[in-house]
Amino acid sequence: MLVTSESVSKGTLAEQFDAFSAGYLASAGVLCQRLVDHPEEQSWPRAAACMFQMRLAVELFLKSAILQRSGDDTPGTHDLSQLKRRYDELYPASAHRFNVPFTTQMVGETDPVKAEKTIRQHDRANPMDQRFRYPVDREFEPWPGIDGCDPDTLLPTIRRLRDDLARLRSAIFG
Repeated sequence: MLVTSESVSKGTLAEQFDAFSAGYLASAGVLCQRLVDHPEEQSWPRAAACMFQMRLAVELFLKSAILQRSGDDTPGTHDLSQLKRRYDELYPASAHRFNVPFTTQMVGETDPVKAEKTIRQHDRANPMDQRFRYPVDREFEPWPGIDGCDPDTLLPTIRRLRDDLARLRSAIFG
């Protein structure tokens, strides 16, 4: 059976982003379950693929929700923190809250301006949407630090995110 893009292209742009979000999150869950069931297949590239798909699902969900509420707002960034701030502006009710993974937090800094500047510098040097996709940075140098993933821990996180997004999807898209 041939699967085509025609069915999704009939929806609004917000619905299209949401459909892709659901697809990427489902794929992350399937691959992560495979890694849990077959530990001999666990590798960093496969774990990174799980996390990339999960992260992209969150990005696309936030963009879909922003598009659904604002219509004319075209969120062109990959920065989850920036997308989450816009989402929170458009959906201020506590019922619309969820834990957004893959955002950078700074512990111990009391000056919010300094913390925001430090986080921006860190995220610019360590773009998570790229670290999970490529083994090296733009200059073909290894990424700083060491990344890791435990599929046994990631799988319940993917399931919680799936449940959160299903709840929010119902509230936002009806």
